[in-house]
Amino acid sequence: MTRYTPSATMAAGTSDHTILMRKRTTVIPTITRARNPASEMRSMESPVTVCVLPLYGPFNRNGFSFRVPTRGCVPHESPGFILLRRRMRIFKLNAQSMANMEAPSLKERVYDVLEPGYDQASVGAFFQRFFDVFITLVILVSIAIMVLSSVKTLDAQFGMAFDIIFFFTTIVFSIEYPLRVWSCTADPRYASPVRGRLAWMLTPFALIDLIVVLPFYLELFIGINLTGLVVLRVFRIFKLIRYSDSINMIIRVVKAQRDMLITAYLVLFIALISASTLMFQIERPGQPEVFTSIPATMWWGIVTLTTVGYGDMVPMTAAGKVLGGCITLLGIGIFALPAGILASGFTQELQRRMPVKNRTPGDAEEEVFLCPHCKTEIRGRDLWKKR
Repeated sequence: MTRYTPSATMAAGTSDHTILMRKRTTVIPTITRARNPASEMRSMESPVTVCVLPLYGPFNRNGFSFRVPTRGCVPHESPGFILLRRRMRIFKLNAQSMANMEAPSLKERVYDVLEPGYDQASVGAFFQRFFDVFITLVILVSIAIMVLSSVKTLDAQFGMAFDIIFFFTTIVFSIEYPLRVWSCTADPRYASPVRGRLAWMLTPFALIDLIVVLPFYLELFIGINLTGLVVLRVFRIFKLIRYSDSINMIIRVVKAQRDMLITAYLVLFIALISASTLMFQIERPGQPEVFTSIPATMWWGIVTLTTVGYGDMVPMTAAGKVLGGCITLLGIGIFALPAGILASGFTQELQRRMPVKNRTPGDAEEEVFLCPHCKTEIRGRDLWKKR
């Protein structure tokens, strides 16, 4: 079951909701009926082909934000989304709404460029695409330099070139990080100048950005040259997650299926402990130097459940061999559980990303949307309007 929380906040002193446009969001079709009839919005009579979607920040790729007046709560027909599309139910943006359009500041423009993803129709799409491609190439080059420099012959021949390229990539990351810290307050989630920036600096991606440049400056200014700090350079590869839709989709699937995955791995852990304890009790009398303890026997349990079988710990007794065979067969079935759960999650995610015209009511029956104001749950089956 997928839960969506649209980016809508209530304006102070008014009944308006600020609905912000988002960079990458699947268009959600309108709902056939509202639970609160008083919250219905009037529809326009003339067909228009425009799509307004929520954004994390107060501006979109074209540099504008909309304050859309509503009657009380965000209408359940659109759970925070305003959809303007030909031959579909559309909502009126009156003169007051258009008057609230604001040009973005320099900070907002910088934040918009630094954040991955771009809108082909926006004015700054070229700069956004250029930065995404450029920073991805810098990450790949820095990783390649780190790997190649570990080869002694290559390091002896091209060591100076490796150092220059590595210095250049570090400077790029060193410029990127302060810009992100400065511009992160453009995101409403981190609007506070101090607390907002501190909250952003504790996010996973911000910590990765800091770890990427930290070893270089510790070695340069303090003289610390520890092996552990050099190993931290491998974190540069994790910066690619920010610019990869596929990896982000994997993360979303894992988060959505985390309860089922935890259950599956709990079953695996129970099987591991049980098998290791039984094998330790069976094989310890005959091989005390091999099966020295239950933790040591857990290594045998891991390689047996995963059907790897390195052969460094082998049961010799008949009972141990029978137990080992049963554990091997059991491991095949247990490890199939997480694979099936992830496959189901990928299927649901692909259906959610499917274009609206290709989707059917059955694809959305298990989806649940959450109204950001009244916290009312709207079932996916209510999102589809029969024509």
